[in-house]
Order: sequence, then C-alpha cells, then structure tokens
Amino acid sequence: KTTAIFASVIAKLIEKGNKSVINYYKYGKKEDYEKNNFLLVAGDFFGIQNFIFSDLATKNAAKILRARSAIIQLITKVVVKILKKELNAKEILFGAGKFLLISDKVDNLKKIEKNINKELFYKYFGLSGIILSYVKTKKEYVLMQEENNEIKKVLIKLGEENEKAKYNKFKDFFENNVIDLEKNGEICEFCKKRFGENGVCTVCENEIKLGRLLTKYDYLQIDIKNGD
Repeated sequence: KTTAIFASVIAKLIEKGNKSVINYYKYGKKEDYEKNNFLLVAGDFFGIQNFIFSDLATKNAAKILRARSAIIQLITKVVVKILKKELNAKEILFGAGKFLLISDKVDNLKKIEKNINKELFYKYFGLSGIILSYVKTKKEYVLMQEENNEIKKVLIKLGEENEKAKYNKFKDFFENNVIDLEKNGEICEFCKKRFGENGVCTVCENEIKLGRLLTKYDYLQIDIKNGD
C-alpha cells in the first residue's frame, strides 16, 4: 500500500512536468531531486478522553457515548478528506484519531489548518481538536533508498513538530482572550456549555441523533459537498 502511495505522489509530480525522480533513476541526473518538495503531514485528535466522557449527563448517556466515539473518527476522516483534496495528498496511515499523509504540494497548509481549527475551537472551546504538524522533505528520503537512513530523521523531526504543536494549540485564536458565543435560548441540559432552543444545543442534539442512528444502520457516508 505504501509503495503504491509513493508511486501515485511521484506520478502527480510527473503530471505537473516535474520528471526529476525518473531522470535521477534513468539518467543519473540529480538536478532538483534533492529539493524539499515533498510534504509529510501528521494529524492527531487531542483530548479524546475529555471529549468522550466530560459533562456526560445520565439522560441519553449511552447514545451520547456511542456518538462521541464515532465523531472522533468522523472529524479525523473529514480533516483527512479536506487535506487530500486541497494538497493532492495521499493517506499513509489512519486510525485511533491519528493520520499521516504525503503530498507533492507544500503551500496553503497553514490556511487550511486555521480554517479547520477555527471550526473546532468555537464548537468545543479548545478542549478537543486536531493538531497538524508537518515537515518538508526530499524525494530521496521519502523513497527510502537503502543506502541512507534519512527517513528516520525526517519522521523524528515530524514527531518533534507534533510535540511543539501540542503546546501551541489554537494560538491564532487568543489575540483578544475572548470567545464570542451566541447565547440564544437556554443553557444546554447535557453539556452545560452551549445554548440552544428548549435547553438542548445543536452539538448535543446531533450526538443524541447520531447515537440513535448508529444502532440502525451498517455504515455511514460522509458527504463533504453537502456538509453532511
């Protein structure tokens, strides 16, 4: 699977007229082969335990627990889908709220990250969300040639960037140290954080609905286009 993923990323480079990989192996040409024009992106859903178990009311507890566990996977999968679309990225690893992608496109990531985190910040108040970390790397490292051990250094660097990101979560949203919340309706009886009509916020309402539906159907379909 991993070999196929790397091949597809190289194919994207060739489609854009970048034949440096083929030229290197076919003709021994180095040219721009050693430029940092691959991107490894790691994602991590933080605050999982808090997300699932915090502020859990007795009423509808089973449905909410079931839904929250699924929502972690859903949010992570949606973020992966967005990154794959916007960065021409390929998925190397996915599971347990974590993922690793590779892309031939190294720009636009900060803007995407900010938009994703803005949505999560105002929905979950910064208690849970997605950490994105990334490193630019050379093709020769990504291709894992036997004569070098550099890919390990790249992955260690990616891990270090992930640790840094954990201590800088949502830094772009703390300029005024104020979260502006809509206070329409009553405080939610389930989360005690958000407001909603008849005492139920839309987040908790959706959790209860999803928890109910998960027992009735065999699969879920994520519809990015329509936001469902």
